[in-house]
Amino acid sequence: MSLFADYLPDRPGRADERVRVRNGRLADIETLARITAQRQSSSETEAKIRFGRELANPSTAKTLWVAEVENQVIGFGRASLQDRPSDAAPNHPPAGWFLTGVVVSPEWRRRGIGRKLTLARLRYLAAENVSDVYFMVAAVNQASLDLHEAMGFQRLTDDVCAPGVQFSGGRGFLCRLDLRAWNQAQSG
Repeated sequence: MSLFADYLPDRPGRADERVRVRNGRLADIETLARITAQRQSSSETEAKIRFGRELANPSTAKTLWVAEVENQVIGFGRASLQDRPSDAAPNHPPAGWFLTGVVVSPEWRRRGIGRKLTLARLRYLAAENVSDVYFMVAAVNQASLDLHEAMGFQRLTDDVCAPGVQFSGGRGFLCRLDLRAWNQAQSG
């Protein structure tokens, strides 16, 4: 299975109006772990443990959103506050809020779900008075780049390097959104 949605810029997906986005709950662990294991060919058990810790902690549970259709979880996305080590390399990402880990079940891709999850995360962070939001993306993930750039994200660098992060294709971009300007544009 491909890690990313197919890149079909001339064939935009059709939004499914039945999709709802909400915060994740402990009851979602099984489905979230299955979706993650499918995408990453990893252990469902390990994913259950990670999601269990995340959803049991109120400070991280509120930054995990799920997309569902008729009470079936079909995808998720996160936001996380990340630090920058004092000895970080020049191309290490800055400290701040990052959009991380949008994953949508393959059979539900290209239906506007990634967009809905991204909007939910941006609205939450705007309500928390966050000024800038970042995301890192594999250079080969053109679908995600287009999605985020359409929302106003700007590429800052094409050689971002973060410990523990391996980009498909070996290269990643760091992008930033001025969330206050974005929020004003959404309101006006």
